Amino acid sequence: MERTLRTAVRKDPAARKVIAAWRRLTGGAETRDKDRRTLIACSGGADSSALAIILAAATDNLTVCHILHNLRPEKAAKADRDTARRLTRKLGLPFTSRSAAVLELPGNAEANAREIRYELLARVARAKGCVAIATAHHADDQAETVLMRLIRGSGPSGLRGVRESRPGPLRLRIVRPMLGVSREDAERICRIAGHRWATDATNTDTTRLRAAVRARVLPVLRELSPNVSLALTRAAGVQADAAQLIRQRANTLMAAARQRESGLELPGKLLSRQPAAVLVQMIRMLYHRVVGTEGARSLTGMTLAPVLCAVRARSPRRVVITVGRCRIEATPTRLALKPLTPA
Repeated sequence: MERTLRTAVRKDPAARKVIAAWRRLTGGAETRDKDRRTLIACSGGADSSALAIILAAATDNLTVCHILHNLRPEKAAKADRDTARRLTRKLGLPFTSRSAAVLELPGNAEANAREIRYELLARVARAKGCVAIATAHHADDQAETVLMRLIRGSGPSGLRGVRESRPGPLRLRIVRPMLGVSREDAERICRIAGHRWATDATNTDTTRLRAAVRARVLPVLRELSPNVSLALTRAAGVQADAAQLIRQRANTLMAAARQRESGLELPGKLLSRQPAAVLVQMIRMLYHRVVGTEGARSLTGMTLAPVLCAVRARSPRRVVITVGRCRIEATPTRLALKPLTPA
């Protein structure tokens, strides 16, 4: 990156905030920048372009990677890749791209694309000697995620939104240093660099919940509170703390689980006075232990409501439900989970 551009970017308050977050998430003050080599996932859009520009103002020890999916018309997808490549060349950073065939796979195409994208990013990061993968999720993304999950009735685990840092494939960290800044900040950084970012038409397709929240809900909330995205991001942090406490309490209950008939069982007397959020978290953990992760998304508070009523002695009858690959049986004196097929 040219010195004048580096200086201009580093003067921006949002850029300074992102650089500080990136350093904190990749080892803190004890780690030198040359030891925190990072792979930047860059779609070519304003958000990921701004992330590349900001981190390039801090260090040259970066690699930029673009994942080319087949979810969109080939011409548009390649145009975005070329936009990311041009920016990377301007910044003087190495660039690589990988292709992912998603449409041919069974299941949800977007979920498959997300999983494959992180797997490919991790492989490139490992090959390039990176210790982390940085993505450009920002405060507006976080606000959208929290609102979407609120609409769906999520508890603290869902309302914590996108995590600032989490384990990724191949023992790499996935970090989101832009959660403290907005989409407007990202676009300003791109303009400082004189970069014309790519625009994905699917982002304006309001038949998708996220796009509808972005176009119809957040503008109304901003009229009431201009800083609503940052406020919702702070709220997500509080929910993350609550989710951690719930998980700790659920872990304590898990210690009482006993192996029975290839499944797990707990005495009802330990559960009758537990909050619903703790019980739901504990059942999810039991499910993972009994059958793994397949089908675990079905374990929602609504699905498990009859089970919670039974173990909390609000229903004297025996309740049996099948969720995912597991059979759950509940009474006021007993909770048992058994796999439908050998795990």
